[in-house]
Amino acid sequence: MALLSREDAWLQSVSLSVLCNISEQSAVRHALVAAQIAPALVRMLSSAQDEVRSRAAIVTADVANVDGFQSGERNFSLTMYQP
Repeated sequence: MALLSREDAWLQSVSLSVLCNISEQSAVRHALVAAQIAPALVRMLSSAQDEVRSRAAIVTADVANVDGFQSGERNFSLTMYQP
C-alpha cells in the first residue's frame, strides 16, 4: 500500500503490474480489500498515465469480485476516498 500512495507514476505502474499478476488469486484479492486498497485505486483511476489507469482498472475489477466488497457489508466502501 505504501508504494501505491507515492506520487511517482513509474513506481505506481510497476506496483500495479505486480498486483495485476497476483490479484487473480482469491487470497490476494481478500488481502487487498482488507488493506483498504479502494481509495488508492480510485485515485489512480484518474491518473494522467495510461498504464497506471489501465492497471488500476484491472486490479479494481479483480477486487470487485470479493464477496461483500460491492455491498459494503464489511466496510469495503469506495466512498472512503475524498480528493
